[in-house]
Amino acid sequence: MSKIALLSNVNMNPVIAASKEQDFLAADGYGSVFEELLRPDSVIYTQKAEHVYLIMDIAELLAGCRNMDEIKQEMDQWFRTFQGCLRQELIYFVSDADCRYEWLAINGAGVREQDVESYWYAGLTECVRKHTNVHIFPLKRIVERLGKREAYMDKMWYLGRIPFGAVAREEIAKEIVHCEKMLGTPKKVLLLDLDNTLWGGVVGEGKETDIKLGNEKSGLIYKDLQRIIKRMKDCGVVLGIVSKNNPEDALKIIKGHPHMVLREEDFAVLKINWEPKDRNIRAIAKELNLGTDSMVFFDDNAAERALVQSSLPEVIVPDFPAQAEKLPEVMLQIFHDYFEKWVYTEEDAEKTAQYRANARREELKEQQTDYAGFLKSLDIHVRRVDAAENKERLLQLLNKTNQFNLTTIRYTMPELEMILADRASYEVYLFEVSDRFGNNGITAAVIVRYGKKAEVESFVMSCRIMGRMIENMVLDYVETDAREKGYAEIYGRYVYTPKSKPVEQFYDGLDYVILNQDEREKVYKGILIERKPKEWYGKLEKEK
Repeated sequence: MSKIALLSNVNMNPVIAASKEQDFLAADGYGSVFEELLRPDSVIYTQKAEHVYLIMDIAELLAGCRNMDEIKQEMDQWFRTFQGCLRQELIYFVSDADCRYEWLAINGAGVREQDVESYWYAGLTECVRKHTNVHIFPLKRIVERLGKREAYMDKMWYLGRIPFGAVAREEIAKEIVHCEKMLGTPKKVLLLDLDNTLWGGVVGEGKETDIKLGNEKSGLIYKDLQRIIKRMKDCGVVLGIVSKNNPEDALKIIKGHPHMVLREEDFAVLKINWEPKDRNIRAIAKELNLGTDSMVFFDDNAAERALVQSSLPEVIVPDFPAQAEKLPEVMLQIFHDYFEKWVYTEEDAEKTAQYRANARREELKEQQTDYAGFLKSLDIHVRRVDAAENKERLLQLLNKTNQFNLTTIRYTMPELEMILADRASYEVYLFEVSDRFGNNGITAAVIVRYGKKAEVESFVMSCRIMGRMIENMVLDYVETDAREKGYAEIYGRYVYTPKSKPVEQFYDGLDYVILNQDEREKVYKGILIERKPKEWYGKLEKEK
């Protein structure tokens, strides 16, 4: 469990008391947010907090402001000061804005509370864009769900500067626990049954028209469920089917039913057969090259759920609602609990297609006895793309990649933008990978610092393209460019982490010389004028 500090300009001790799942470090009082963030002897630093939550009361913060200009000045100053307090080793959550009451709207200055809330949100989202260790805490969503009368309690405010009622305090505490879960690795795959799960009824036991799926009554329940799952797919959730059915009967519905929202191409893998479902799940994990601990299994059949829970305890198996009308709500909660993450990119929408292609690659690999022949048959293409035009994806790669990450350096957006702008000192290499089965997307990045010597500062690659010697292609490109810039040598490092162990010997296998090493890192040198061709298969496109 992470060490958490909760700061505010109002009294949040009752929220801490309401928390049943999370312990908090006790900050000194309230109202001194920036003092706590700056003082070296603050509990944040003396007790080594890892995450800091700032739940700000906007009405209290702006109590002295008389008009919108003063409000904007106060907010701008708050965000400037906050960003000056940030430390890279900490993760921060800052609440969005909800005005407790309408005093801003009735003070004669023509100020509307929605304008105040919007201006705060704009400043907060800009802060999040610049700093990857800052996230938005959804306070307003909690208040809107409860309603202001339920969320706030005037009596407690005047007695002890406590704005929130008992229910709201519990909900805030629960949301903090959820935010903590989101900081972990989200699940990747949602495995779905078909009969009485994606549609009502059982395929093959009657007419196709007996299936409940449509625009009215119970049919609309399942259509709405599929709409939610489709949106989940667009957020990067990889979909699969695990169903006991005759495949031709099930595929007839999937491909041809007029009210199916999800079609065959929306699923990375389909296991529609009469095999035990735990066996099918293991096969899916192998085909997608993912661990079964990255999977969530959703099935209406209690016996099938029990089998998977018993055989594969690492797979998440949510309860299935007794009432069909609860299905959309339950699926939204599944997304919220297991798949939601802080940042989404255009690449996320392509995840299912990419893993679908991975499954086809695995099929081809099984058919090949010669691994080199398999790599040649993939027709791999590696193309350099403009890093500045894809900086959001670049930032995601650098900060989320763990296995193929030689130095595990994390960056903020301002740091990355500075590197991209400093063409005299840095070169950022970003690559898109594709093959005969489809586009893997932007999946490899290298940052080289050029000065008196050429040094590889960061080298990362998505795990979904590991094992195809693409890293050799990428390093060949970087070495060629360094030599063309006039360098005779290039230096690299491997910094040990438990997750990056798969690349511990990366440089060793490419004729780099170890200059020094200890238990934490190894430093290497490569001689560019004596470069030997590396083994790789495919086409490397040098055009930017």
